[in-house]
Amino acid sequence: MCYYCRYLAHKNSINYDVEQYFVDNIKYRHVKSCYFTTILHLIGITMFFVMLNITIVFSQSSQIQQQKDQSSSKILEKTPQDFYGVNTVNDEDHQQAKYRQNNPSSSSNSTIPVRKAKRLTFEKRLIRDLLDNYPTIYARPIRNVSQPLVITFGLTFTQLFDLGSTGQKMQTNTWKTFNWQDMNLAWDPKDYGGLATVCLPADSIWTPDVVLYNYADERLKDWREISAVIQSTGDVLYVPAIMQFSICFLDITNFPFDIHQCSLEYRSWTYDNTKVELEFKDNKPSMDMTAYIVSNEWKIDQLEAQKSLANGTFSILNYTLIIERKGGLYGYILILPCLLLSAATMVVFWIPPESPAKMILTVSIFSGLFLLLLLLAESMPSMNEKFSIFFLSFAEYDRSI
Repeated sequence: MCYYCRYLAHKNSINYDVEQYFVDNIKYRHVKSCYFTTILHLIGITMFFVMLNITIVFSQSSQIQQQKDQSSSKILEKTPQDFYGVNTVNDEDHQQAKYRQNNPSSSSNSTIPVRKAKRLTFEKRLIRDLLDNYPTIYARPIRNVSQPLVITFGLTFTQLFDLGSTGQKMQTNTWKTFNWQDMNLAWDPKDYGGLATVCLPADSIWTPDVVLYNYADERLKDWREISAVIQSTGDVLYVPAIMQFSICFLDITNFPFDIHQCSLEYRSWTYDNTKVELEFKDNKPSMDMTAYIVSNEWKIDQLEAQKSLANGTFSILNYTLIIERKGGLYGYILILPCLLLSAATMVVFWIPPESPAKMILTVSIFSGLFLLLLLLAESMPSMNEKFSIFFLSFAEYDRSI
């Protein structure tokens, strides 16, 4: 073969190799672009779900806080009314009698306008006689001072407002039921038209100073002014509604599936067991849960109440609650996004090191994990000595990235 023929053959082979190279390069770039597009789509979907969960959580937390504030304001601003719906007695004649005693006339010759006498009803006359003849509100209403006054105590649990969001505290709404006998409030129903029941202001008679012993509130007063129901035999029924804070030490090791044990301890603040003796209502050592409003976040079970003596002198009634967190919501807003981001982290190892998409995906995953870590810190109660296992593992995973 001549040199010219060899030259033509070599030139054709070079042209074929160049064309094949360009075709293979175009196919590789097309596959690579599809691969990066799929990765970016996965990143976008993951970030969308993460931001959606964060938005839902913050909106729900603001709504829950508004509902708590509204319910608290309604309870505190509601018109004082007793357990049976009877308003506090405001006897006009009784107030006028007190006014005459506190403001005697300066001159006997002064002209006093004579008002037309009104006929009092049996109820008004009974209230006037009971309050006028009541000796004092500071002494126990008992004949033999060497014997203790027996007070039956019952607790009705109505609502659990909050647990742990403001420290080691539990905010509850309860009704305390007191029963005792006051010898100064007995009468014969025949003298008052057969009237056997009357309502009197609680601040006008003696009431027991039974308080929550593990109290944790800055307010000096936590109940509404209501009336006491008096029977003709002298039996007194007093049911104040109370919104209170109590101490409860939380263990968040298993958050968001944590279980806590909180107690409510009641005792007389000044009278020991030789003066006032506390007993369970109807001899039932348990709380009344018939009026309980079910919480969306907590599940409550109760243990048998216990009666004990503090320092061997004061009677204490201890009610224990087992409170379990409902962790279903946290599974959607914390655990599921964490699993998705963990799966996206596996994709980072499939991307070639020289590709810029690897750095973009890593930064995106780190940003999502950081937002979830902030959300987790906002959702968890304040920590003291123990830490959540989920929180520690999440923080360790975020640090490894």
